[in-house]
Amino acid sequence: MEKIRAIVLFSGGLDSILAARILMKEGIDIIPVTFRSPFVSIEHAVRLSEKFLHKPTVVVDISEDMLNVVKRPRYGYGKQMNPCVDCRILTFKLAGSVMKGFGALFMATGEVVGERPFTQNRDTLILTAKNSGYDGYILRPLSAKLLPPTIPEERGWVSRERLFAIQGRSRKEQFRLAQDIGVDEYPSPAGGCILTDPSFAKRMRHIMSYLGDVGLFEIELLKLGRHFTFGRKNWLVVGRNKEENKRLLELSMGKQVLVLQVNGYAGPIGLFVSERWDRCSTYLSSNIVSSYSDAPVGMSVSVSVKGEETYVIDVFTRKKERFRRYMVVV
Repeated sequence: MEKIRAIVLFSGGLDSILAARILMKEGIDIIPVTFRSPFVSIEHAVRLSEKFLHKPTVVVDISEDMLNVVKRPRYGYGKQMNPCVDCRILTFKLAGSVMKGFGALFMATGEVVGERPFTQNRDTLILTAKNSGYDGYILRPLSAKLLPPTIPEERGWVSRERLFAIQGRSRKEQFRLAQDIGVDEYPSPAGGCILTDPSFAKRMRHIMSYLGDVGLFEIELLKLGRHFTFGRKNWLVVGRNKEENKRLLELSMGKQVLVLQVNGYAGPIGLFVSERWDRCSTYLSSNIVSSYSDAPVGMSVSVSVKGEETYVIDVFTRKKERFRRYMVVV
């Protein structure tokens, strides 16, 4: 008899590992699926899928869809810029397409009733399933006995009796279960969503308001450096170390931006984003970049400005405190 197949939304956290292993123990042919977006790193999930499930996770890029949800969440944000309810509905909808593509009959997650008060209370778990278009086909093995029976349970694909009724924020039951089924490493709770980080959220709110809109390019810039805004939609990002300088140069390729760097002294790369680069705003940007270089204060330096053309601006290096009023402080 052919095995029942299901997809497991796999984050790499302990809960998603346990959900997958529970189904494997039930004889289900599981396919781990991990969603890539600018806001969550997937390296953790990719590594742990191989280690604990002995399967590669299927990676699905949802960057554009996720950004649209972040901009206009129907159910609002959490404490920062995290639209967790809308995000869950989105991932269920997209997981449904993956499920059909693999011939899977249902999907499963590691969600636990009450583990996260806002997004994993019982009512919200029911709401996200109903709004996904796959109500009845979303199984939460760790808390299934606390939720209405799903189609996989009703049709006997999995035994409800062998599922669990875990709830709350304590993870003691998960640790015991992990030991019972042979998971010998306890990964930290997954998520790692940068939208929950207060500093990133503050920068993002500011830039969204200041520019009027953002795309994936702007989101990548927001992860790096020091940020300065001035005049009409002038945004300067200044690298803080070699790795950030390298990443800023990578991001500048093929973009309508200016790349600024002090000649003759070690220092940062500045990426200047603007609707139009006038002399005053480019001069101010050059001053800011030079203030974070190793050039002595008061020293006259030349700043290379590279865009469609390359030219040099001469400035006197100022104290960086002089430009604090332009900084997006976090």
